[in-house]
Amino acid sequence: MSYEYLRLYTNAFAFQAAISQALHSKPKGNAHTQKEHVRAAFSDTASMPDARFIYDSMDAAKSYLTILNNFVDPEKHLRYMPLRYYL
Repeated sequence: MSYEYLRLYTNAFAFQAAISQALHSKPKGNAHTQKEHVRAAFSDTASMPDARFIYDSMDAAKSYLTILNNFVDPEKHLRYMPLRYYL
């Protein structure tokens, strides 16, 4: 679980950077046009320079949720985990 959390944490920075780059590459407008611009920027994620990290962060998130759903008993284990695992 710690491994998947660390994978998600480190690779999520690339995803955040890609979103920030997409938001700052276009002049400010209303929320609808920014949303459409970000949607268009992520329409072909595989062509982005950080695609590998974005896909790794999505894979880590899926693995992490799978572990939480399949192997962690909420009554026995979840209350003893550090707060960062909940976030």
